[in-house]
Amino acid sequence: MTNEGLENIDDIDMLYDLLNKACCAEADKEKIKYANKVLEMDKDNVDAKMIIINTEKDNIKKLDKINELLGETTKTMRKEGWFDEEYIGMFWGNVETRPYMRARYNKVTTLIKLGRLTESIKECEDLIRLCENDNMGIRYKLLSLYVALEKFDEAKELSRKYEEDETLSMLFPISVMYYKEGDYTEASKLIIKMNKENPSIIKLLSYGFLEDYLDDGIEIGGYIGGTESEAAVVLADNANLLLITNSYIDFYKDVLKKDKKTKKTKNES
Repeated sequence: MTNEGLENIDDIDMLYDLLNKACCAEADKEKIKYANKVLEMDKDNVDAKMIIINTEKDNIKKLDKINELLGETTKTMRKEGWFDEEYIGMFWGNVETRPYMRARYNKVTTLIKLGRLTESIKECEDLIRLCENDNMGIRYKLLSLYVALEKFDEAKELSRKYEEDETLSMLFPISVMYYKEGDYTEASKLIIKMNKENPSIIKLLSYGFLEDYLDDGIEIGGYIGGTESEAAVVLADNANLLLITNSYIDFYKDVLKKDKKTKKTKNES
């Protein structure tokens, strides 16, 4: 999985520069142009191939292409010994295996878009097996999927495994889980905690972000904690969960209204 034939540091820098341009390009035509330039330098570059695949608008066709790429990549990696026991659990720690992990991540998101949630769960579980530290944040999608399919025992086990993680991406699906279990007290506590850390969640829910995301397929990129960009990522990751638990949105709003009223009463007394 190395950049075979690219021994010159300048060539390697040029390759990564082209990859960056392909990722940042807004037009698909530009993405494909830069990705093809990478493939001229490194014909087996998985990231470049994945960039081109991601320009496919038909998710069924996209999944077929991803599976084809993963089949080829897995075969090569097995020959190179990357699936030997010594590397399992540390895939992100090896630069050579990261493109494979990124391609697998794209498979997860495509499966979710196709509504194939059970398959998505299996993919997520295997990705965490390959990278126990979960540097890619697969646990957030997996937790949301567990809750969506009411696999609460698995969701609780996963949250215990990463108990030190108190990010909104972790807390949000846990709150929905409590709501679905009928534990409205615990669900409310987490809603109040999340709103204190990032009030943009209620802002986005109030103006219909979820509907826009599902209808228009808004692309969500990176984010900064405590900002609207973080709230957008959290809601996007839990879009399917909220779609089948839509009443949670009204519950979220009601909890904050009651909390605001309670605080106002205390201040006046």
